[in-house]
Amino acid sequence: MLQSLLFQGIGSVGFFSARAFMPAFVTALVLTYGPEMGFLGIDDSRFFENVEIAEIWFTSGFAVTLLGFLAILEFVVMHNPDLRALVSEFEVYVKPVMAIITFLGFFGAIEPEALVVAMRQAAVTDVLAAGVVGAGVFTVSSKRRDLMALFMEADEDDEVGIQKLFSWGEDLWVLFGPWFLLLFPLLTVFLIGIGIGLLYRARKRAEAREEQSKIPCGACGVPIFRSALACPSCSTETEAPRAVGYLGQAKANRAADPATHPYRLVEKKRCPVCATRFKKRKPRQTCTPCGHQLMADAAFSKAYAARIGRRVPLVLVVSFLLSLVPIIGLIPAVIYYRLELVAPFRRYVPRGRSLMLRWGTRVFYFVLIAFQWVPLLGGFVAPIMGFTSYQIYRSFYLRLLRKPPKAKS
Repeated sequence: MLQSLLFQGIGSVGFFSARAFMPAFVTALVLTYGPEMGFLGIDDSRFFENVEIAEIWFTSGFAVTLLGFLAILEFVVMHNPDLRALVSEFEVYVKPVMAIITFLGFFGAIEPEALVVAMRQAAVTDVLAAGVVGAGVFTVSSKRRDLMALFMEADEDDEVGIQKLFSWGEDLWVLFGPWFLLLFPLLTVFLIGIGIGLLYRARKRAEAREEQSKIPCGACGVPIFRSALACPSCSTETEAPRAVGYLGQAKANRAADPATHPYRLVEKKRCPVCATRFKKRKPRQTCTPCGHQLMADAAFSKAYAARIGRRVPLVLVVSFLLSLVPIIGLIPAVIYYRLELVAPFRRYVPRGRSLMLRWGTRVFYFVLIAFQWVPLLGGFVAPIMGFTSYQIYRSFYLRLLRKPPKAKS
């Protein structure tokens, strides 16, 4: 049984590092209803060999219901970019706590008397095992948060859908993984080890690529972004700044028009001078490395909004053509108009307001999508959605610009 608990503890690190409540809910379900589900083969599996599951607090009806509610709430939060960003800072602390609670619940359900004795006698090997699990979850979930922060920094509103795809993958992993752990513990722990290794490698590689994208300034030698117009340290102008991609990354080719390059940088939430990413979601802010004050120039802010507005006809036509294809065509159409018309404004709208605007339009969009399968009529769905979103976020962005800047105390 000690071996079973050891595998359960090590294996849970891979699940709780992704989600806090869903793996706890799945584990409670397995302990409560697993033996009754013959297709799982749990009764005669090596994991539960000669063990009768006890009914304790973790497998009570109230606990299972509460964990189910929290798992559903977590699912909703993790699939909304604004809510996901809000919880990203403190979820890393919730996950280890839930991992420890689940480990103790699993221990109590399998060996209730042993858990009571261990708690009373403060048995080091049994009680500290839960602490080790919590420490492992905290470490891995911290690295996961750092990796996700790189995706959020490049595309914080998830216009392309990479974060959403990653979230769905984690949902499937957490939903079915604990069942797999019970039936094939050795194989699951092995796969989790590989997954954690790939997580570390992906984070290190992403950080290295960001640093490798910089080049030394020709005047002072300070590393600067390839897409920068000037060095943030000595203000020396860059001879041939690189173009900017959809996610704000520097491309291999040079910027086609140096005059419009600053606007392209601002679209990707980068400083129009040194190309450093802005951290805050507001139109007026100061770049830390070079001191540039974003949107302090009224002419620049007006030209920025006008530049986005000139794209509207082409984007609506392309969205119409894509939306003519039922269901499948709507996905690239939405991504396209979000990147071209909505994201340049939404990146500078505070998260709370952005969340309100996003949910305020979803009922209207849901009704529109219902007509997307209708021939020819479905082609107008994406353009209407795109133009509506463009007008809403543009209006709110301009309203924020009209507000006088707060005086520094």
